Amino acid sequence: MGFHSRDQIVVDDAFLSLISSKTKYLITMLREAEERNGGFHYTRPFLGRLNLESRIIEELLDEYGARHNMSWYAFRRSIAAVKAFSQIVHNISHISASFPCYRIISVKEDFLAATKKTLKESTAALKNSMENLLKEAEHHGLEPGEVVQDFSEHLPEGTLRQDRPRRHLENPGPTIVNLATTFLNLSEDTELFGIRDRNKHLRYLDYVPEPVSEARIRNMEHALHSLQSTYDTYLLDSDAEERDEDLLVLRGHVSTIFHLLETGTVLSHYYERHMLNQDAVVIGEDTLLSILIDYILAFSSRFFNAARELCRNIIHSYAVQGTISVPVPQYRGFHVRPSTLVAKIVTHYGSDVTLRLNGQSFNAASPLELFRVNEAINAAKRKTLGGIVCEIAETMGSVPREEGVMKKALRRLIVKLLENHQIVMYEADFSLEEISYIEGETLAEFATRGIAHLLALGRIDIRTGITVEFSGDTRVLSDLKLLAENGYGEDNYGNNIMLPAELSYLRR
Repeated sequence: MGFHSRDQIVVDDAFLSLISSKTKYLITMLREAEERNGGFHYTRPFLGRLNLESRIIEELLDEYGARHNMSWYAFRRSIAAVKAFSQIVHNISHISASFPCYRIISVKEDFLAATKKTLKESTAALKNSMENLLKEAEHHGLEPGEVVQDFSEHLPEGTLRQDRPRRHLENPGPTIVNLATTFLNLSEDTELFGIRDRNKHLRYLDYVPEPVSEARIRNMEHALHSLQSTYDTYLLDSDAEERDEDLLVLRGHVSTIFHLLETGTVLSHYYERHMLNQDAVVIGEDTLLSILIDYILAFSSRFFNAARELCRNIIHSYAVQGTISVPVPQYRGFHVRPSTLVAKIVTHYGSDVTLRLNGQSFNAASPLELFRVNEAINAAKRKTLGGIVCEIAETMGSVPREEGVMKKALRRLIVKLLENHQIVMYEADFSLEEISYIEGETLAEFATRGIAHLLALGRIDIRTGITVEFSGDTRVLSDLKLLAENGYGEDNYGNNIMLPAELSYLRR
């Protein structure tokens, strides 16, 4: 398309002549569909060419500013509707044709029946949009040309021989693991997926524009497209794919969800751009939103969920395993924040990771499991406490067994522990008033009991150098090591600190 000046107004007759010459093929297609009425089949070749022609005309109209022109605006919006629904019907036709070829894990609901219903509803909308466009074309006196192509779709049975050799991959594991992990992470978008199942009492309009919006669906579509492209670039037609049929199942889920979301992007764009402005409405609002929410997003969610366990198994099969030893969180051990961050890292990668301490094993993906680690940590602290208190008490010599003297000795002993960096004090001015001396206790016995009391109240903590082992996927272990190096997100006094950029996903 050539460049032209936007500083001058085009002559009406010249513009009409241009549009007339460029729309002949498109109008011929519209007329043929209208004349054959119920006997016309919207084949994929027809839909593809209809979408192409309407896209070309839309670009031409926009070049001349038709959206802002009273005479041509209605024609422009009718073109937009034909472009949108020819794409939608083409996509759903493709889904219907290709779905049986994919190795999809079955879901409870009948996807093909829902696809057939959606195809019927979207085809009706396309038919309405074509009728509207034809009326606008007649209003401007635009004429058809000659039929130049047969759009029938008589396809012979079978496929070509699959005789091309597969490529050999030396180490497909990292790519496979990253694909499965990304799929799992995308499935976690609970705001977008499964919303209807959680809130069936809401009206369709309550879902738009939040959380269901063109921008959000488009972003997810792009993510799935990227996932499919990565698979096709690095795994398609490889010996790894031949050895492991689970990869083909994953590819089928990725592709089906991608095409659903691709359709959802076009549909939500039409809704937000045109229906909300009452432009060329060719489908009922409830019907459109039902397709978007009950078909596209609901089945995307179901196919995501169906493949989650598959992805975990893939990760388990291909992930490199390892073990690291890291210190426990300095402030109160594995309390809420450290446990939550550890579990989020493990969940992010979809791997099985085990924490081990003193012969006990814990599921690192579960914060509640990690809370239990504190029982072992506190037991170790109490054991350490007895030893260090006895050592210092011995250096202090014989202390009269009187309450006042004992409390002064205990305070000196605590100061000594602080100077030796063996404990952390969380209250600068601590009181020993509530700790009563029991007649006959030695300083070591009284101090052990008193410090244990302060420990239980959370006023102090004991530095022990306790470490735990994490075993599992080395990608997870790398991030857990980084988390531990950054205090599990806290300083020594429990204040939140900034995590490194590599762990930015924890902020989501």
